[in-house]
Amino acid sequence: MHLSRPLEMSLSLALREARGRRHEFLTVEHVLYALLHDEAVAEVVRACGGDVDALKQELATYLDERLERLPPDSEASPERTLGFQRILQRAAAHVQSSGKEELDGRHVLVAIFRETDSHAAYLLAKQGITRL
Repeated sequence: MHLSRPLEMSLSLALREARGRRHEFLTVEHVLYALLHDEAVAEVVRACGGDVDALKQELATYLDERLERLPPDSEASPERTLGFQRILQRAAAHVQSSGKEELDGRHVLVAIFRETDSHAAYLLAKQGITRL
């Protein structure tokens, strides 16, 4: 199994966002924020009644205001949280069980719903998106 090019780009963007904001951890919220820049994922969110721009704004606010920043001189790379690892594992397991070869952002979006303690899942539910 391999990652789709758009998912690779989304995960790279999530890491850049975490680094750029000097966050100690790479979280589910960074991933959702990045996934919303993938048009295929954005289409799914819109089809389920979600407002992509509002979600991006709420996630940006959360990332800016709720996550601690490392000191400006820190060179540390963000550490992946358990939630981050779980969503990728869940998405990969789903793809494998369906006999497919490629993991894409839509699979990761579905996996985020099962990360019920995350702010990302809360924001999706707040938009009225309860399942895909």
